[in-house]
Amino acid sequence: MSNDFSSLTVTNCILWEDSGVEIYNYESTPTVTYCDVQGGYTGTGNINADPLFVDPSSGDYHLQPGSPCIDAGDPNSPKDPDGTRADMGAFYFDQSAPFPGDVSGNGSVTAYDASLVLQYVVGLRELSDEDIDIADVTGDGHVTALDAALILQYTVGLITQFPSESKTVAPTLEAVSEEVALSKTIAQLEATTLNEEQRQVLEQLKRLVSQKLIPSRTALFQNYPNPFNPDTWLPYQLATAAPVTIRIYNTKGQLIRIINLGLKKAGIYITKNGAAYWDGKNATGETVSSGVYFYQLQAGGFFATRKMVIVK
Repeated sequence: MSNDFSSLTVTNCILWEDSGVEIYNYESTPTVTYCDVQGGYTGTGNINADPLFVDPSSGDYHLQPGSPCIDAGDPNSPKDPDGTRADMGAFYFDQSAPFPGDVSGNGSVTAYDASLVLQYVVGLRELSDEDIDIADVTGDGHVTALDAALILQYTVGLITQFPSESKTVAPTLEAVSEEVALSKTIAQLEATTLNEEQRQVLEQLKRLVSQKLIPSRTALFQNYPNPFNPDTWLPYQLATAAPVTIRIYNTKGQLIRIINLGLKKAGIYITKNGAAYWDGKNATGETVSSGVYFYQLQAGGFFATRKMVIVK
């Protein structure tokens, strides 16, 4: 900002990562208050801290959760549209909208939120559909202990963003198994200084992993990879032991393959060593053609169906 022969009053602004000095004065003394100025600037309420823009490289200057500019504007300024104290910057952070990980809805992400997710995973509490969306910080469509672990990582500063907030979220199951991701997350947390609440949640996570977590509900998940060629894995989880059968159908509703998995114990079957496997062949061993297919899970009296695509 260049200020020549004038008396500017600057309030509630963010001056960050510009070329040269942030404020250049020539024969002038501006009044700068309640601003975030890189390198610092004398004035009431001014700060010198990374504003945590969402994606400044692409021109997105909205604030991320945890930005020091939230509620840091002039307290005498009009309130933001969400009814909270004015933020610094051009775009206010809407605190009325729930953000990922804040399962409790208290406006911040804490170890308590991770604890709520764990209670849901083991069936000790229910969550509303909205809360489930908030708890699914992996963005993979279901809530597991990994979501709780990531929330705990966020509270201690090991991560600053959840996978579900990324502009390019890779399907969780395609690259790494949940068990591996969870183990790595716990190892990172073990090497971090935690407060008592965070430590208690970490111990709960470790107990669940050691006990081979039993989910509270039976479910069928999206196959991976998808689209695929020539084979794919069909992940699922069982709340109780049950005989498991996978049926593959084409778009005409014709049954083309039955995969009998036998009696399976309650548990999570999402890794390549545990998920159902389809080699892309029909009942006679012929490779099926490209197109849309449907796979159905039958686990006792439970049925669920999902769509998949073969591309050759």
